[in-house]
Amino acid sequence: MDFMKNYITDIDKRIEFSKDYSLCESVLPEGIFFPETTEEVSEIVKEAVLKNKTITVRGGGSGVVGGCIPSDINTYVISLEKFNKIQIFENDFIARVGAGVNTLEFQNECRKFGLFFPPDPSSADISTIGGNIACGAGGMRGFRYGTVKDYILSVEFVDGKGNIVR
Repeated sequence: MDFMKNYITDIDKRIEFSKDYSLCESVLPEGIFFPETTEEVSEIVKEAVLKNKTITVRGGGSGVVGGCIPSDINTYVISLEKFNKIQIFENDFIARVGAGVNTLEFQNECRKFGLFFPPDPSSADISTIGGNIACGAGGMRGFRYGTVKDYILSVEFVDGKGNIVR
């Protein structure tokens, strides 16, 4: 299975990936996947379903709500850090952004094209776009410009059965 090439069980990484900035209790995951494509995520989810594993998805690990920490030893963590590509279509005022793209990096990239991505969570230097979407991030500019949900035209994701949904 191709997706296993990016699977690690190193104890130090398992400890690192069992926490975020919250005070929530967690357990060590069984292992961590670092997929590079949506198709690999789909394969991992399908395998997890077959093996009766739970899944925790992780971006930058900067959250304070415990959303990216495992709650079960029988968990695979799927890190989206390799989903870090940015495509900006300046004439259309839109971008295609991977879930693992750092928020501040994306804001800076937009500025190069004279564009503005308003959501500004206080964790922008360490948070990811995927985590911003998952938590509905907004920051101080949220009142004036809206939160991240107001800037999404479409999303591609893998559902709990491993199907790719666009």
